[in-house]
Order: sequence, then C-alpha cells, then structure tokens
Amino acid sequence: MGDYYHDYLSDDMAAFGLDALTDGIRACQKGTAHNKKIGFDNDNVIWMIKLWSKTATLRLGYLQEDWILYRFKREPAKLAANQKRSDVLWSALVDFQYNLRNLDHYHRSRQAMLNFVWDYHRRISDVDQDTDFMSKINLMISAGLEGLAKDAFFPAESHA
Repeated sequence: MGDYYHDYLSDDMAAFGLDALTDGIRACQKGTAHNKKIGFDNDNVIWMIKLWSKTATLRLGYLQEDWILYRFKREPAKLAANQKRSDVLWSALVDFQYNLRNLDHYHRSRQAMLNFVWDYHRRISDVDQDTDFMSKINLMISAGLEGLAKDAFFPAESHA
C-alpha cells in the first residue's frame, strides 16, 4: 500500500464504511436506495465495490485487490436453497465489521463481494447496461487507489 496511504488507516472509519455498505445493501433490497427500486443497479454495485475496496485496502491496510476480477462474468459459488446473494454478502460484511483483524472474516467478505458482483454482472442482459457497467469498472481500475482515496462516500470522510 505504501506510506502515502498510511494516514487513511482507521478501524473506526472502516467500521463506519462497512456499516454504510450493509445499510446500502438493505436499502437496495427494500427499495429505499437512491433509485427507489427494489434490487440493485449499476450505480449501486459500483458504489458497493468502491466502498468495499476503500474500506479493506485504505482503511484497514489489506492488500489491494485485483480489481480486474470484477470485470469477469464468472459463475459464482452455489447458494443454498432460498438464499439470496445479497443476504450472504450482508452477513459476511456484518461478521467482518465486528472482527476487522480476522483474516477469515476478511476473506469471506471478499469472496462474498466477488460472488455478488459476478452474479450481478452475469444477469445483465441489456447490452447498454453491460457497457455502462464495464465502463464504470474500467474507470475505477484506472483511477486506482488514488481515486478511491479522493472519493468521499459519506460526510465523515470529508474530514479524514
């Protein structure tokens, strides 16, 4: 990560970020997110990826993920009957939020995020929506950690 980002390390801000992320998942599930629709859209998913990446990499100091993985349309891990991918992600993130230094919880959350994104991307059938999603992923990749560091996801970050 380098010394440049040392000032971004903060367990408190990481917990705040994970809390915002889990709240965002529930808002999308209930239809109370920005678009007032039940479910996830490109903007929701990109926001989730960015917030997860900023929390794990800049706030907690875990190794930077290979963001190119988010571009793939891979088959995600199978779910148990009646399980929702967003519920699995939410649960993994909540567990991680209360165990920030536990690598097992980090890896479960990371894998749950990848599976969620792969499942979302695999279900995009509209060419324009897929192009938009890929474009936003590519912009995130090109902006790198510096771009994430500049993004303020909630008011408390504008001071951190």
